[in-house]
Amino acid sequence: LIAADVLLRSTLHPDRVFIGSFKGLASFRYESGRWHDEGKVNGVDLEVPSIVESEDGSLWLGTSS
Repeated sequence: LIAADVLLRSTLHPDRVFIGSFKGLASFRYESGRWHDEGKVNGVDLEVPSIVESEDGSLWLGTSS
């Protein structure tokens, strides 16, 4: 379990939630009545206190560095 700084429900993929934390970025997907932990996103190792999703689904991350 991670302590979240920010949660973002994807508008492009509404079954997905992105979690920004002091350990980086993670993703969860809701399917068949359950949340599935998709794990930490590789290459994002800084604290992520803010997330914005563009129309094409790209994520813009604010970091603490």
